[in-house]
Amino acid sequence: KWNNKWSTLLEFQYRRDNLVSSAQQNLYRIGINYDGLPNAQIRFGFATATTYPYGEYPINAFGKIFGENRLYEMIAFQQKLSSLQLTHRLMLEQRWTKKFSSKELEKPDLTSYTNRFRYMFRAQLPLGSKKEKKSYLAAFDELFLSFGKNVGENIFDQNRLGILLGYRFSKKF
Repeated sequence: KWNNKWSTLLEFQYRRDNLVSSAQQNLYRIGINYDGLPNAQIRFGFATATTYPYGEYPINAFGKIFGENRLYEMIAFQQKLSSLQLTHRLMLEQRWTKKFSSKELEKPDLTSYTNRFRYMFRAQLPLGSKKEKKSYLAAFDELFLSFGKNVGENIFDQNRLGILLGYRFSKKF
């Protein structure tokens, strides 16, 4: 936090496949947050990802490593219903994805631009006594929709659903 209205997000996701033996994706994200609105946060940022071939049907048709750069804008709204914390997050992403024109190439030679809209709903419930609210249970659903001239017939990108058990060590960590 820089002050009571501005802060920075620094994030790294180390995604693995086959438990942890195979690389899936590394994602780095940075953002500038504005917290000056009641019950809302606005974020502008940049992300870069490296995706590795994994699974029976790799996301890249040639089964090669490729990169992606993104700019993104986000707004998240918070609301409380008793002790239940609800979050609605809307995000727009401008994506530049590296592609291969031929399977003989070692590095991508093309870049495809697409846009993506994301909507996430999350509910979080503290567990334990009112005094000791460090453990929590959360559930979320996030829908991804692609749009723009480089998107084919299928605008549906993905849907992520999760149920989480968490522990807050402190307000700063």
